[in-house]
Amino acid sequence: STLSSSSAASDVYKRQSYENAVACNSKDPRLLFEIDELYEKNKVAPEKRYALLNNNHETARLRSESLLREATCAMQIGKYDEALEILLNNSFPQFEGGREMQDTYLNSFVMRGLEHFRAGRYNEALRDYQTALAYPVGRWGRSRWAQFYYLAGSAYEALDRADEANENFEKALAVDISDRDNESVYYHGLALKKLRRENEAGKVFAEQLSRAQQETGSEFFRQF
Repeated sequence: STLSSSSAASDVYKRQSYENAVACNSKDPRLLFEIDELYEKNKVAPEKRYALLNNNHETARLRSESLLREATCAMQIGKYDEALEILLNNSFPQFEGGREMQDTYLNSFVMRGLEHFRAGRYNEALRDYQTALAYPVGRWGRSRWAQFYYLAGSAYEALDRADEANENFEKALAVDISDRDNESVYYHGLALKKLRRENEAGKVFAEQLSRAQQETGSEFFRQF
């Protein structure tokens, strides 16, 4: 408990130090990156993180990591157009194992597509889902195609284009995923339901519940 309190106090001191440093020298993009990294570690609300980066946008632009953080925070608070404007109009180096740029790009299109879908703008939603599908994901991330194909199928369904909808649901099922990739497995289950394969969908969801219980040792997920 003493160690935990000491660590928390240290983080508060660091945050105050960085905030003072940024206030004194708002032209250093490295400081912006480091303070946002500290904010993220301390679970500071993305709204506050975004405000700091956006208020110092011209400085953030001087360092790709800082600008990428601004795009990521914009996506997290629902400013999808703003996130995509940053991503599509700037260059970001891709380091091995680094997935922030890819995830922010894909999430921005998917979340904006869902926003369009809920508003009944099905063609716009479909366009965003198809853009996500066209992104050249690397080794990590291909299982997300199950999500993108399912969402595209749902947009086609809403547009009364049943053949194209079913084709996309089948493509969602064809995506090779790991049993442990719970989100993608979930979209397999949803695609099965859309194709009226209810029994198979039920098995998929039951297996997910069983794995969750084994991993947590709790009945919470089934009760929920």
